This record gives sequence, structure tokens and C-alpha cells, in this order.
Amino acid sequence: MSKLHSPALYIMALALLMVTVEVGADQTPFPKLTGRVVDQAGILSESVEGQLSAAFKRHETQTSNQVVVATINDLGSKTIAQYGYMLGRHWGIGQEGKNNGLILLISKHDRELRIEVGYGLEGLMTDALATSIVHHTIVPFFKRGDFDGGVIAGSNQILEVLSGKKVQLPRVSSRKPEQNSLLMGLMIFIFLLVFWGLPTFLRIRYGYGGSYYPGGSLGGFDAFDSFSGGFSGGGGGFGGGGGGGSW
Repeated sequence: MSKLHSPALYIMALALLMVTVEVGADQTPFPKLTGRVVDQAGILSESVEGQLSAAFKRHETQTSNQVVVATINDLGSKTIAQYGYMLGRHWGIGQEGKNNGLILLISKHDRELRIEVGYGLEGLMTDALATSIVHHTIVPFFKRGDFDGGVIAGSNQILEVLSGKKVQLPRVSSRKPEQNSLLMGLMIFIFLLVFWGLPTFLRIRYGYGGSYYPGGSLGGFDAFDSFSGGFSGGGGGFGGGGGGGSW
């Protein structure tokens, strides 16, 4: 029986979980955070990129909130909700401790978009409000092929909401399927288990020092702190809040 509880078995189990997580991450390539507007799909004009970047910078100076527009070619095997949550954590949009980041995510080939909201902004940008902005403000422009107009109109309303202004929009149900909620809970549990729970257990019970993950703590985004364009995420957290739709 003692062999079943040996440190080697715990280490082997941890290594297997780590490999599984890393393989899954490799299958989800993220664009590089080059600025407040990352137009990988090439759907926005340069003038609109400049306007948005300037507006988001002013808003961050006034409130410390970080807002980013990201366009991608496709979602791969992920849903847009999964991709948005993972991208927000990968980039670390928002300030650490405040978690005040927001991403307007657009997938060109999937014809889907989503407003992904950091923990700290969920009180202002509720799921219902995010969904309503997507459906009633942005989607009508996108259906006409006017990406510039849709992103500008949506971004203006996003900034108004985050500045505390009342924005009257038709209400759209933002209730998430139960299956998505269970999946998100499972993902968070596995993440905490791999990066905090097992290493802590091994360190306490068997005296192993250090961390088994080279990235360190959950709030660490050092690898993404230096980008061209003078902008980087501040280590904000995302938990799946927001709303989306398709055109």
C-alpha cells in the first residue's frame, strides 16, 4: 500500500496533467498583443484602428480600465466564449487586482463576435448588456459588411457603459447553457489543481521546494509585458463574463 502513495506516483500524475494542458494550449494559437487594436483578420481600416486606439488610451488614462479590439481569422476547435476567456487570461488585459479588462473579439470566418468582460467590470458591463450591444448595435453593421462602422458604434457604447453612463438598449437574454457552465467550472478546477493544488501538497507533505510550473503564480504575465506599440496587459483576470452573437 505504501507504494501507491509514494511521491513518485504523485509527480508522475502531475506531469501527465501538465503535458495534457500544454498540448491543449498548443492547439490554440493566440495573436500577439501588439496594441489596443489587434486586427489579425484585416477587417478594419488604418484610420479606424487609430481612432479606436486613441479612444481606448484616453479611457485607460481616466479610469485604468483596459479595452482591446481583437479580430482573428477563426476560432479553431474552440467556441468564441472559450477563446475569449482564454485570450483575456493569455494577454492579461486589465490591471492585476482590479481585473478591469474588456475585449471585443471578432472571428471573421466563423462570423461570430463577443464582448469578453473581466471580473472587475462585470458589475458595469453585465452579460445582458454586452449581449444587447452585440445584437442591436454591432451586428446590423456587420450584416451590411461595414466592419468599421460596427466596431466604432459598439466601442462607443462600451466606453459609455464603462464610464458609468446609462445606455438604453433592448434586452436580450444572456442565459448560458448549463453544459457551458459545467465545462467552465471543470476548466477552472483543473487549472487550480495543476498550478497550485498539487505543487502545494507535495511541498507541504514531502518537503519539495519550488514550483513545478515555470510561469509561477496565477497572476504572472511577465512573458507578455513587453510589446511593440507601448501597450501591454496588466495581469487582469477573466472568468467567462460577457455576451456574444453572430452575423
